[in-house]
This record gives sequence, C-alpha cells and structure tokens, in this order.
Amino acid sequence: MRKRLRNSIATLLLAVIVVWMTPTAIAMVPGPTEEDDKPPVTQSDAPAIAVPELAPQFNLPAPTIMPRRHYSQCMSVGRPNCGALRDGVLFPRENPFYLANRADNQYATPEAIDALLYAAAKVNRKFGRSHKLVLGDLSAREGGKLRHHMSHQAGRDADVGFYFKSGNPGFLSDFNMQNYDVRRNWAYIEALLEINAIEYIFVDSSVQKILYDYAENRLHLPPSYLEKVFQYPRTGGNYGIIRHARGHKNHYHLRFYSPIAVANAMRANFQDLRLAELQGSMHGYVMADIGPVSHKTTTEAKPLVVPTVARPQSPPPPGSRRIVYNVHSGDSLWSIARKHGTTVNRIREWNNLSSSQRLHVGQKLYIYVKN
Repeated sequence: MRKRLRNSIATLLLAVIVVWMTPTAIAMVPGPTEEDDKPPVTQSDAPAIAVPELAPQFNLPAPTIMPRRHYSQCMSVGRPNCGALRDGVLFPRENPFYLANRADNQYATPEAIDALLYAAAKVNRKFGRSHKLVLGDLSAREGGKLRHHMSHQAGRDADVGFYFKSGNPGFLSDFNMQNYDVRRNWAYIEALLEINAIEYIFVDSSVQKILYDYAENRLHLPPSYLEKVFQYPRTGGNYGIIRHARGHKNHYHLRFYSPIAVANAMRANFQDLRLAELQGSMHGYVMADIGPVSHKTTTEAKPLVVPTVARPQSPPPPGSRRIVYNVHSGDSLWSIARKHGTTVNRIREWNNLSSSQRLHVGQKLYIYVKN
C-alpha cells in the first residue's frame, strides 16, 4: 500500500514538472530556419556602449552614433542583389541591444547601423529593459555574394530576430502566437518608419497579419497609414513597406535606404572595372520616396539635405512636346524614362537633377515626348 502511494506521489510530481517546463521547452525549440541561422556563440558580459537620446530625423536618427568619418567614407555600390561595399562598418560587437556574433557577415552602411541601434533603443525607452535581439547576417566586409542569400550584397540589408515574451533564445527562433511580443515588435518597426530609414521589411504573411491587426484594432491607426505601410491584406503586388517573403517566419529582413553611402558610390571615380560596372547599374535606381510614414504629428528635426549639382539643361528633341509628369509611389527614373521612350540622363538634364537626388511622390517632372 505504501509503495503504491509513493509511486502515485512520484507520478504526480513528474506530471507537475512536465506541465511547468513545457512552455519553456517549446519556446527554446527552434522551428525551420535558414541554413545560416545557426545558434550563435555565447555573448560575453563586456560593458555596453552608451547610447544617447535620439530624435527622429529624415533618414538618419540624430544625433548619430557612428563617427562622421564613416559617413564620409562608406560606399554602397550597385544593388542589394548585385553590389559591393567599400569602407563598410562592422556592427558593434558589444552593445546593449543586439546579439551580434557573426563578425564576418555583419558589415553595413553607417546609416543602417545607426537606424538599427535607434529602433532598439526606442523600444527600451518605451517598455523598459528588453532582451537583446538576435542579429543575423548583414553583408560581408567587401559586400558581394553572401552564402545562402540572394541579396545582402551592398551593406543595406539586415536580418533581425523577433522580440519574444520569454526572452532571447540565442538564435533566430520561429514565430508563434503565444510567445511573439507584438507590442515591442511593433514599436521597433514603427521607430524605423518614423525616421524613414527603411525601404522594405520582408517577413512571412502570418507575422505581418499579427502586426496589422494590432495596429488596426488596438492602436486604431488610420487606414491611409496602414495602406501605406502594409502589403496585407492584399496578396502579392508592389504594395506597402512590410511585404511577405517565404522562409521569413523567424526574422525580419530589413532593407535600408542609406542615401549618403549610395551618393558616395555614385560620385566615386572607380578604377576597378567591376565597381565601375556596378556603379553604372545604379543610375535610374533612385526610388520614389513616400515621405515620412509616421502617423504622429510631432515636430520633427530638419530634414537631411544632400547638396545637388547644377547641370546644363539638355535641348528638347526636334518635333517634341513637353508634358508634366507627377511622380507616383514606386516610380524610378528608369521606369519613367522607359514609359516615355527617353533616357534617365535626359530626364535628369531637363529637370536639373543630380545623380544622387531622390524622387518624391507628387514631384513634377518635365518630359519631352514625340508628337
């Protein structure tokens, strides 16, 4: 009888332990991950870098953390899926916001690094101390092809893990409804949107739906803002900044504008034929800027202005007439030139645009077309 009682008590204790440990065990078991998403090595307890208070500014958080020399030297050449990086910056190894353990693959433009630090710092200021985000691949030191990635070649891409309620698992762990900290994740994305630093955020549609529902039903953000930010509930098409990408259930793939590093590359006089070829591919890759997407009405810092260089105006082709074209979201000089049967250089000359100048939605361009 006593033996049976002891066995019953032992069985009951074992069941209690299993029930108590199950949530932790589930949170720590990784789901399907990309091949390069291996658990990182243990992070040391070195002192964290001091991060000053940051205020939103067009494309750049201010004050910036990266030294000015990085901004003046770094060049992001070509496109994210066919590019190179010169004088890129290694993401700070010891920082209070990210587990950054992939030294060979964590180089980026200073704009991208400052934006990453700014967004995580803002989450901590809003919610108090938060666990570190897992930082995946950015770019190689010289850019170019990176194993397991189609892009990440020009220092403007970054893979970043999620905020979880149970803390940082130490690797890029799959999303699940119970463990995903939607408040912190939305605050992180919103910080990137506020400074207009982000071109795209690629993530699985299941994650995007959670963010959309939270922004719409809990925060009651206006439909015009949601339509500008999210691809969801639309499927496919070039809509929104946050877009669906297969294989992205365990991280965000962030793509940054990095206008200074791009402008540095476009103005450089490359002797290397490969870099010169990549530089040539950048012409026409001046994406239309939808402007700050923040729904807030706070007073923002003065926008960053990149000086433009005056160009001699090109004469219109014989027998042509001038039209006024209004730039739409998603337009580039290349697509506009192709639509009207002309060249990017001619549009630049007709409108006195420098090679580093970006388009803006609603901007008026003079274009000469055949009668």
